[in-house]
Amino acid sequence: MAAKKSPTLSSMDNPLDIISAAVDAATKATNKKKNKGGRPKKNPHAQDVKLTALVPSGLHQDLKDLSNLTGKPLVQVIVEALLDYTGQHKAILTEQKKLRAKM
Repeated sequence: MAAKKSPTLSSMDNPLDIISAAVDAATKATNKKKNKGGRPKKNPHAQDVKLTALVPSGLHQDLKDLSNLTGKPLVQVIVEALLDYTGQHKAILTEQKKLRAKM
């Protein structure tokens, strides 16, 4: 397999070609996808529906504190709290679904 040869000074006719080749080489190196950083996604619900809600700042702080205390991501704490709440009110939800089905 032959190695790719880069253009040499003798093979280029114009000094602008040399500059253009240098710019092309430099932009290829900088155009690579950069890692944005931040927290890696560890959300088991990542493929689910997105929910956005405004909550009181005190509640948000309590959820953040609980997240730090348990070592779980904030989204997991919120989803578990919502699942617990809906589980406690499951009877009401099933009754309402039955009533809607009759209509």
